[in-house]
Amino acid sequence: MTERMSLEDYKKITAPEPAPKREIGPPKKARKRRLPSKSQAKPKGPVTFQAAILRLMACLPPRGMKIKPEERLAIDFATTLRAFTIEGKLRCVWTHPANEIAGHQGRLAQMRYALAKAMGLIPGTADYLFLWKDGSGVLEAKVGKNGQQPNQIDYEAWCMEMGVPYRIFTTVDEGLAILREWGVLTDKQKTS
Repeated sequence: MTERMSLEDYKKITAPEPAPKREIGPPKKARKRRLPSKSQAKPKGPVTFQAAILRLMACLPPRGMKIKPEERLAIDFATTLRAFTIEGKLRCVWTHPANEIAGHQGRLAQMRYALAKAMGLIPGTADYLFLWKDGSGVLEAKVGKNGQQPNQIDYEAWCMEMGVPYRIFTTVDEGLAILREWGVLTDKQKTS
């Protein structure tokens, strides 16, 4: 009759051999990633204002999306602003704060919106912000019977209290007329 083996003896036979003990010291010199040299990081040739503006104004049209009327107005207005900026006729810095991104209802979208608000996103911010040497102004695009939301009314009140011009436009031409009124859009191209 065979003798039964103990559990400890079985583990000794079947268990893998323990790894040899080794001393853990400081890491060997890590292989360094080659960083681009200063000459590689810069664009070829001297950086010009016009080159920077062309890079900033680059935009591909949205495809495969249903564009709402107010979005169409905003896209057409921004396209016109880009052209006037490149031509040197719009003498200010401008941007669209993209509050529309906050309208998505998915969990990730809600988390990103909460993060954006924590980082300074102000609900109701106007569609376009314009900054120039001696002032600023904001424009809100509206189409048809689409009125201001309560947070947009609050933002307008804040602008008025701070002396920042706030205007609503319903057509591209109306928006451009306001910029001419503010003195930042001219029909003459700026010469350097």
